[in-house]
Amino acid sequence: VEIRRVIKQTGITAVYVTHDQQEALSMADRCALMRDGRIVQTGTPTSLYREPVDCFAADFIGGANIFTGIMHKDQQSGNQVVAGQHTWHGRPTGRLPAVGAKAAICVRPESIRLSPNIDSGTANNFPVHIAETLYLGHATEYWLRLPEGPLLRAHSGVDLQVGAEAFITVNPDDVMILPDTPG
Repeated sequence: VEIRRVIKQTGITAVYVTHDQQEALSMADRCALMRDGRIVQTGTPTSLYREPVDCFAADFIGGANIFTGIMHKDQQSGNQVVAGQHTWHGRPTGRLPAVGAKAAICVRPESIRLSPNIDSGTANNFPVHIAETLYLGHATEYWLRLPEGPLLRAHSGVDLQVGAEAFITVNPDDVMILPDTPG
């Protein structure tokens, strides 16, 4: 906070190099994400977090649930990725994968709304099994198992026990469709 205040107060331009993602996001007006000596993505901290260009950027900047499926497009409901038995409605953040091609989905743990009851009539609403919990103080980190799907991390203030059945809901704006696959 003090370094940022001094830089702003004096009006100087500074380049600050760090491997700490939270530090970079909290200090910078603009960020450059590098991999193997090359710039992968530049932008504001918000744009790097909300609009990653690929799986590396999504995973490196903040916690991320990243898994794969097949790209679909529906005239009424827009961009979709089918992963196992689940159809995820989302938005592209990089180059849009071709219909029928492999695509990756990125969902941040804080974007997952967890509830003991189904929220019918909404997109991205799926049953889950509580596989593990980790109390963090401000929230609980849940490890959620989707039927025939990936294990997801979610942060929630809801009090659910290991072994319980529950439901998740994720706003389509918080489901990022990426052009490549994790790895």
